[in-house]
Amino acid sequence: MTKPKSQQPHLIHLLRAVAILFVMLGHLNGLLYKRYAQDWFGMGEGGRTGGVDMFFVISGFMIAYLYRHKIGERGQAGIFLQKRITRIIPFYWLTTFGVLSILLIFPYFGEQFSLAYLIKSMFLLADDPILTVAWSLTHIFFFYFIFTLLLFKPTLGRLTIAAYLTCIITFYFIDFYPENMLAATLLNVSNLIIWLGAFVAFALTASRVKINTIIGATLTAIGIAAFLFIWSNNTYQFLTIEQGTIRPLLYGISSCFLVGGLASLDLSQKPRVNKLLDYI
Repeated sequence: MTKPKSQQPHLIHLLRAVAILFVMLGHLNGLLYKRYAQDWFGMGEGGRTGGVDMFFVISGFMIAYLYRHKIGERGQAGIFLQKRITRIIPFYWLTTFGVLSILLIFPYFGEQFSLAYLIKSMFLLADDPILTVAWSLTHIFFFYFIFTLLLFKPTLGRLTIAAYLTCIITFYFIDFYPENMLAATLLNVSNLIIWLGAFVAFALTASRVKINTIIGATLTAIGIAAFLFIWSNNTYQFLTIEQGTIRPLLYGISSCFLVGGLASLDLSQKPRVNKLLDYI
């Protein structure tokens, strides 16, 4: 029996563009804050707009949404991992070598790197890779590896996911942060945020969940309101929120409401999207 194809979530694609714009805005504000002490909604000082957390949620959602029917199918695990590697790693290597070329020509733009550090950066094992913004790829690829296990051996995959996320949540709430770089990366809250996005996809596509526009609009409104509150709190400090751990989790939860709401609208009414916005 042929399994149904997934309907393309156009509004989620638009949200992906918004997430990228948020990230770019955060980097711009970071430069302005560093050089001119200009700060928008605490983005410069806090160093996080919520864009990367939104992108993490979207990444987890899209993978689970598109591949949920392939879990347990023979050969799908290898195909999935191969696609992820070939779509990302060549471009990442090309960009990294581009940065290295610039540093070789203009060494005063940055520090020189050791061979060991270069190898770690190329395989996403460095805490602070040569291409600095690629730190997020480490978390994304670790998600891919565990999702590959879920595709290959569903029962073992589910048990691994449950045990792994339990470790992250436990260490997160007891305020434990290992000094080992690899352990700290694997237990980072960003990994939890990606899986939250995947769980939104699994929840929305469950046969017993009834989706309608009212639910979608409500969830979207909650997500927008949550982002506005976090940004306002960054500026006016209504509540004390730890920016390194609590704030990313709040951004992630807010993004789950947005993704869940927009995906609900997508699945319930097939909204028409402006071609220019869809292209962006």
